Amino acid sequence: MSYFALTLPLPLLIWMLWWMQSLAFNYASARKTGVPILVRYITPTNPLWMVFGNLLIKACAYSPFGNGRFTRFYSLGWAANDRYRVHLELGDVFMLVTPGGNRLYVSDPVVALNIMKRRRDFGRDIKMMQFLSVYGENVFTAAGKDWQKHRKATMIAFADIDELVWQESLNQADILLRSWLQSTEPVRSLADDTKVLTSNAGACVVAFRTYVIRMVEEEKAEIRAGTRSRHNLVASLVRACKTHHPEGHRLEPGSDTTSITLATAILFLAAHPAVQEWIAEEVAHYTSALGVSHTDCALFPKLERCKAVMLETLRICHPVSQIIKKTGPAPETIPVRSKCIIIPPRTAIQINMSSLQTDPNIWGEDSLLWKPRRWMEGGPASQTDLESETLLPDTKGSYMPWAIDQHVCPGKKYSQLELVAVIAKAIGEYEVLPALCPGESVEEARRRLIHIAMETESKTLLNDIKNPESAALVWKPQVRR
Repeated sequence: MSYFALTLPLPLLIWMLWWMQSLAFNYASARKTGVPILVRYITPTNPLWMVFGNLLIKACAYSPFGNGRFTRFYSLGWAANDRYRVHLELGDVFMLVTPGGNRLYVSDPVVALNIMKRRRDFGRDIKMMQFLSVYGENVFTAAGKDWQKHRKATMIAFADIDELVWQESLNQADILLRSWLQSTEPVRSLADDTKVLTSNAGACVVAFRTYVIRMVEEEKAEIRAGTRSRHNLVASLVRACKTHHPEGHRLEPGSDTTSITLATAILFLAAHPAVQEWIAEEVAHYTSALGVSHTDCALFPKLERCKAVMLETLRICHPVSQIIKKTGPAPETIPVRSKCIIIPPRTAIQINMSSLQTDPNIWGEDSLLWKPRRWMEGGPASQTDLESETLLPDTKGSYMPWAIDQHVCPGKKYSQLELVAVIAKAIGEYEVLPALCPGESVEEARRRLIHIAMETESKTLLNDIKNPESAALVWKPQVRR
C-alpha cells in the first residue's frame, strides 16, 4: 500500500516540475521583449482543457469568482468575446505567457500588415492548425511547396462557379424559408438550419468522396486519351497527384464559417427592422432596374447593401478571430509605434482580428454597434436612386476577414456569393421578427437578440453563437410600403 502511495504522485510531481520550469523560462523570455505580459497557467491547446475547459468555466460561472480573470481568459476562444478590451488594458501588443509556449497578441493595423507581408520571416503556425488535419492535409495545414500546390488546386476549384453557387444557395434558401414560414411555432433552430443550408463539413466530405471517385476516373481517362483537361478541382487534383504524389493525395473541404456568419447576420437583421427595409429597397430596385428576378446572378455585383450586412457581421462576430503566424528558428524584429521589439524564435503570433475590427480608435465610439451603413460611401439622392452608393474596401490593415495577398481565403468569393444570395432572398421577400417572451416589449426582445448574436463560444473548430436556441424568430412575407 505504501509503495503505491509513494509511486502514484511521482508522475504528478514530474509534471509539476516541468510546468514550473516551463512557465518560468517562458516568462523570462517574454520579459526580454519589453511588451506587457499576461500570464495564463493552462496552455490553450492542452488537449484535456480543450475538451473539458468550457464545462469547468460554465460551472465556475455560478460561483462567487465566476466573473473574474479565470472565466474571462481561460475559456476557449476568449478573445472573440473580449474583443478590444484586453488591448485597451494591456496595449496594442502584449505577450500571453503559458507553460506550453508564448503567444504575441497584436492589435495594431500597421504591425499586423507588416507581419502579414513578411511571409518569409513570419510563417504559418502549422502546429496550431493541426486540428484541421482531420480533413486530411489541406490548404490550412500545409506549408511551403505543399501549401502552394493545395492553394493552386483549391483556387481552380472555386473559379467560374458563380452561377452554380448563386443558384444552389437560392434553392436551399427557398426550401429553408418555406419550412420556417410553415412553422406554427417560433423558429429556434436557426443555427442548425443554416448549417444544413450551407452543408456541414461531414456531409460535404462524404459527398465529395463519392463524387470525386467517379470524376477522377473520368479525368484520368481524358488525360490518357489526350483530350483537353477541364479546369476544375478534379482536373487540378489529378494533375497534382501525377506530379507530386503518384500514390494519391487527399484534398477535402474544411469547416464551414459561412453558416455561422449567416445565422449571426439573421439575428442582427431580426433586431434591426430598418436595415431589413434598407436591404429590401435595394433588392427591389435592382430586380426592377435590371429586369431580372432574385435567381439571376447578375444581381450579385449590384447588391452592395447585402454585402455591407455580411461585412459588418464579420467585423463584429468573425468565426475565426485570430490570424496565426510564427517566428522561425531565428528571432525577428518588428517596429511597434516608436520602438522596435525583438520576438524570440518559434514564438506564436496572433493577429487579433476581434480587437482590430472593434477598436474604437479605428471604428469610432460605436464600434460595438452593428451598423451596416458604415460600409457605404456616398448615398442616394432620393429613395430610388441607389447608383451613387459605393461599398468601402473589404480588406485593409484593420479589417482582414479573409486574410490578404497570397494567403487570402480561396473560398472568399464562394462565401460572399452564398451569403449575399441568401440575404437577398430572405430579406428581399420576407421579414424576420423576434418572438416575444412573456412580459417582454419589442425593444427588449431586439436587445436580447443582439446580446445572443454577440455572445460567442468556441465550439469544435470555430467561434459560434453560444446560445442560438434561446433566439426565437418569426418569419412572414415582406409588406411593401
